[in-house]
This record gives sequence, structure tokens and C-alpha cells, in this order.
Amino acid sequence: MSSLKEELASLVRLSMIERRLERLAERRSKH
Repeated sequence: MSSLKEELASLVRLSMIERRLERLAERRSKH
């Protein structure tokens, strides 16, 4: 089993990726 810290780190990475994808989607929608 993964430790709590590892799970939190993975969640943080996912949240950062989601924010980047949202920004890219906004740029594409503007064009």
C-alpha cells in the first residue's frame, strides 16, 4: 500500500495537470 504522503503528492500532481489543461482549453476556445 502507498503511504498517505504518496497519495497526497499524486493528487497534487493531478490537480496541477488539470489546471494546465483548463488553461489550454480556454486558449483554444478563444481562437
